[in-house]
Amino acid sequence: RFLSAIGDFAMPFIQGQLVLATNPEAWAKMTLRHYQAWFDPTVQAKLVSENLADYQQLARMGIPIGDPEFFSAMQAGQGLSAGAVLEFLPKGAEFRQLMRHGGKQTFGRFQSSYNAGLGHARMLLYKGARESWEGTHARLASETLVDYQRRIGQAESELAQYVRNLTGGLDTRALGVGPGARQAENLWLAFSPRLLRSTIAIVADGILKPTSPQGQRALRTLGTWAAGAHGMYVLSGMAMGKDWDELAEGLNPLNGKRYLSHQINGDWVGIGGQVRAMMQLMYGLTIGAYQEPSSLVAPNLQDNPLLRFLSGRGAVGLNLVGGAVEAGTGGKVNALQFDDVDGPLDYLAHLGTSALPFVVQGLLEGEQW
Repeated sequence: RFLSAIGDFAMPFIQGQLVLATNPEAWAKMTLRHYQAWFDPTVQAKLVSENLADYQQLARMGIPIGDPEFFSAMQAGQGLSAGAVLEFLPKGAEFRQLMRHGGKQTFGRFQSSYNAGLGHARMLLYKGARESWEGTHARLASETLVDYQRRIGQAESELAQYVRNLTGGLDTRALGVGPGARQAENLWLAFSPRLLRSTIAIVADGILKPTSPQGQRALRTLGTWAAGAHGMYVLSGMAMGKDWDELAEGLNPLNGKRYLSHQINGDWVGIGGQVRAMMQLMYGLTIGAYQEPSSLVAPNLQDNPLLRFLSGRGAVGLNLVGGAVEAGTGGKVNALQFDDVDGPLDYLAHLGTSALPFVVQGLLEGEQW
């Protein structure tokens, strides 16, 4: 996960997609800081120094400053230490020091850019929403101090939950999920289990708690996203000279990768992200199941909406096991949605390429710049 995510500067359009739908000004500042921190890794330290009280408030409310999910391999005791192996080679210590410096200038810079942008967005969202958030108004004359403190605490807790869900920062440990379950999620649930959990949570807030403050904000955010995403797709298609029949194909969530996408130079280019995938899943489980009830029990990825959703999340374990299944059956069983593995040698190549950065993977598959 760590190796393939490195150098993927799509954070403003993935984790930040709902930020754009909620607060375009905060999104613009987040995007600027994200790319700026690559060239100057001290950007985040400066932001924290200039807004220390606000960042301290984020920490108190349990809102993460960055995203440790993609960078846990850089922490001591996590992942595999290639540097420790180098120590046994002649002049291994010097070589390890050189490699460590190179890592800071590549992996370290990317981590800084990722965390600077995401942390800045969360700080801006929290500050911007706090004054207008229901329940954070001044103390009423008829209200006791205890009741006032309880109301403020509840309102700020709901606001923090909304900001976490909006930006992919839902912490499973804070929810009481045990270490074994968290490891299983990291391996089997999704490439980014925190982001998936957060997206499910904000959709659930909008559907199940529409009268609560976070439910109302969630509905407003999702509604703005839906209008903006579909409007952008239609307007860009009209600019490309497409007719309404062709545009209608891309407005149907049941049409797979064609949904909200245009085919350009052989590649499907369009709006991605977890919210789009959730819409496709909900349509598949409702409208699609109504049109074709057998799809819910279909054993293949093409027809079963739930299997298609899970296979498209890019979980490391599913990728390893799915590739082994395809290799073992000579490609007769389609266990991977985006890859075809026909045998043992093809499986080894699949393992090697799946750990490469996303941009390199795309180029190897023939995608255009």
